[in-house]
Amino acid sequence: MDVGPNTAAQALPGGTESILLIEDESSVRQVIVATLGRLGYRVVEAASGHAALDTWQKLEGKFDLVLTDMALPEGITGWELCNRFKAQNPGLKVIIMSGYSVIIAKNTWPAGAQVTFLPKPFTPQVLAQTIRESLDCP
Repeated sequence: MDVGPNTAAQALPGGTESILLIEDESSVRQVIVATLGRLGYRVVEAASGHAALDTWQKLEGKFDLVLTDMALPEGITGWELCNRFKAQNPGLKVIIMSGYSVIIAKNTWPAGAQVTFLPKPFTPQVLAQTIRESLDCP
């Protein structure tokens, strides 16, 4: 049986929540935006920590989830962004992506932090499942 791209996308879990995506690599950001858009999510993108802070402020932090790269340009890490955003919205769901080892990445935040780690590279299936699980987690 041939499974086309539309069939595969329909099988992925989606939703209508709003996501702030922070990723400095344009090609990676475009693929994520396209994938999540096809799944029904409302995605607002930022290419740097400063752009993410501006976007957060302009939209009054009205996001259900932040999906951010750990390493960002301009001196603000994904972890620092998440700390700032969660200070304003403690219930915010957070996923930090990184091409670095999970051990290295998790050493940058304290034990017990309510953050999901998503290792790069990942497939659309893993991205969709990780986002849905994070959003559905109490």
